[in-house]
Amino acid sequence: MSNAGAINRVLQSNFEAFPETRTKWLIGAGISVLRGAIGTQLFVSGSALSRPHGTLSFSVGRVTPALKAMLHGSPVLSLGWATRERNAVVSLLEKIGFSASSDCDIAISLNGAIVVFGYLETQPAVAHFTTTQTERRRVARQISGLTRARRELAGSDMLSKLPEPLRIANDFTIQSRVNGKFLDPHELTVDESTKAIFSGLEVAGKLQQLGKGRQTAARLNPLRLDEIVRVVGTQGRVLLEARDRFERWFSQVALPSVPTHGDLWIGNLSFNEPISEVKGVIDWESFDKCGLPFFDALHLIIMSVSSHRGVPFSEVLIKIWEYDDGYLRMLLDRACWRLGVGRSVLQWVAIATWINLVAQGTMEPRPNRFASWVDDTVGRTGSIVMNWLALNRHDN
Repeated sequence: MSNAGAINRVLQSNFEAFPETRTKWLIGAGISVLRGAIGTQLFVSGSALSRPHGTLSFSVGRVTPALKAMLHGSPVLSLGWATRERNAVVSLLEKIGFSASSDCDIAISLNGAIVVFGYLETQPAVAHFTTTQTERRRVARQISGLTRARRELAGSDMLSKLPEPLRIANDFTIQSRVNGKFLDPHELTVDESTKAIFSGLEVAGKLQQLGKGRQTAARLNPLRLDEIVRVVGTQGRVLLEARDRFERWFSQVALPSVPTHGDLWIGNLSFNEPISEVKGVIDWESFDKCGLPFFDALHLIIMSVSSHRGVPFSEVLIKIWEYDDGYLRMLLDRACWRLGVGRSVLQWVAIATWINLVAQGTMEPRPNRFASWVDDTVGRTGSIVMNWLALNRHDN
């Protein structure tokens, strides 16, 4: 049975559990509306491998922090659980040795993936099943990044925080689960969010320490700026000017390279109970062994604060140059202290961070209301960057 067939049968079994045609119609209509509103980022989730005689529920809402982390916080359509007898995924899991225990949780993506938290024999593990070439490429990049990270971090205490690839095949992978508890940034208090960011800065600091003494200068990943400018339009010219100014500054300071995670934020970290230590780090797809110093710390602060506040990342990003947000100032000062660097260096590296985030936003699937996103993320942010650069001409 193919993975695509497994998804279709599981979805069908969910609908067959509803005796009333009207109920089925309402759910079908709800799925159609949500798919139209949020594109392909729609998920079915729940404890689908357990509860042999459960009733299904229909709601739009939150899922567990672990699932949110794996699905990058995408909107979720929860259909509860399916009965074991009707669940086609159970046989698929058992075929690869993944135990369909009562502790399994499943998330089915309508754009081509199944993510299952369960056990490989007795070891806690997470399985990714793919049904499309796009999803296969994404998972392959994750495994490649994780493998490179494990090789680079071997011998350091960071290695114990990484998942371990357990089984890799053409259309599925199984990794070990990391220790600790995942957090939902939206549900944290300001104090809890601050503790989590402080703990994440320790991870950024440890990665940076691994690059100490290197003679190799950090490399700037080639940015597809010509293509990005074509996508975002005339406003993209500010990206070219900012990139040129950054590269001139970068050539003068010759920062040494450091290993970088590339997507560090609260959602990719698991913590101990008092949120004083990071126990696990996931999603190493963007790992770079010769990365840019301070990038991880800035990405952690920008994405974690914007997620906690429920605002676009550009709202937080611009404050790095305006420097008029007291809470953000405190976090940046903490990063400067932990990493042993001055504020102006972080502000320069924030330009590279901004360009990187814009590049990600121009990839498919693009943000909703893309034209407004470009106005805000490229136009407005670019204007503030240019103002800051005008005040710092002496730096290059």
